[in-house]
Amino acid sequence: MIFFYKSLEAITGFVMSSLFLYSSLVNFNVFTLIIAESFSKPVALISGKLVKIMIGGVVLILGGLLEQCCFYVCLVFLILIHYFQDQSDGR
Repeated sequence: MIFFYKSLEAITGFVMSSLFLYSSLVNFNVFTLIIAESFSKPVALISGKLVKIMIGGVVLILGGLLEQCCFYVCLVFLILIHYFQDQSDGR
């Protein structure tokens, strides 16, 4: 039974670290896009560039919220794994 809990713990840790890495890469790419669009040809900023910047900002905000939600779900899952492991050990 301990092997089962340890493998669940390892899988959850892997999901959490993969999620963090993926969200960091996506946020960096979107942030770079926002900076590039902001400083390239400021005269044309009012046209489609402003829309791209606003969409990029929304993607950053929603991506951050999604990352936090998934992180806390994984954290609660880890706590439950340890709780059930303690219960099965009789502690």
